[in-house]
Amino acid sequence: MAIAILEEQGKISSDDFIIQYFTDFPKHMEEIKICHLIYHLSGLPEYHDEFCFTSTDKKFVTNDDIYHFYKNSRQLDFKPGNRFEYSNGGYNLLAMSVERVSGLSFQDFVKQNIFEPANMAKSTVISYPAEIENRAVSYSEWPFFENIDYNSCNALYGDGRIYSSLNDTEGWIKALDNDELISPKMKEKVFTPAITNNGDTLTGVRLESIMGLSFEPAPKTGFLFTTHFTFTTGVQLFRKVRI
Repeated sequence: MAIAILEEQGKISSDDFIIQYFTDFPKHMEEIKICHLIYHLSGLPEYHDEFCFTSTDKKFVTNDDIYHFYKNSRQLDFKPGNRFEYSNGGYNLLAMSVERVSGLSFQDFVKQNIFEPANMAKSTVISYPAEIENRAVSYSEWPFFENIDYNSCNALYGDGRIYSSLNDTEGWIKALDNDELISPKMKEKVFTPAITNNGDTLTGVRLESIMGLSFEPAPKTGFLFTTHFTFTTGVQLFRKVRI
C-alpha cells in the first residue's frame, strides 16, 4: 500500500529497478524490479536460517542487517519474474525504498498516509523493545503453552512489526473500499494478479498468502473481506467484514 501511495504521487514506479534505490547492490540483482518484490517474484534468497532465532541471548536483527545480507549476496535463487516464492526480505527492501523515496521513516510514513486517514488509532509500527497495551502474546500449542513471543527477527519492518486491533482492521478495510487511501484505478492495479516471465498468471496464489487479504462472495450483499495475519511468533487473527 505504501508503494501504491508513492506511485500515485509520482515518486516511484512498480516498474523501477531496485538498483535505482540501492545503488551498491551487486550486479546479479540488477534485473529485480519493485513489482518483483511486491509479488514475491524476485528470486531473493531467504535469510531466516542466518538471522532468525528464538533464543533470547540473540540480539535483534535490523533492516540494515538485511540490506547488507543482500549487498554481500552472491546469486539469486532464480531469475526475477520466473516464479513465485515468498520473500520476507523483499518486503524489508520495499520498506527501505519507501524511506528513501519519501524522506520519512517507514513508521512515520505509514502513520501519516495509512493509519491516520483510515482512523486506525490503535495501530502502529512499533520500535523494539516496546511495551504494548493489551498486547496478544504468542504461546506454544497445548499442552505446553510456553511463551514463544521472542524472535531475533521481530524488530524487522516491512514484513512485520505492525501491531493493530480487530477494530482498526475494519477501519483499514473501509478506507480501502471507499478509495480513501488510493484511487480506484490504483486499487485495480494493486489487485491485478501478477504475470510471470513465461506469461502465466498467478491465479493459483491466493491473496492472503501474499498480503493477508482475501475476498469471497456474500449473497445479495457483495463480498466478505477476510484478513488473516500470521506472524513469525505465531499469532493468528481472523476477521470477516461485509463490504
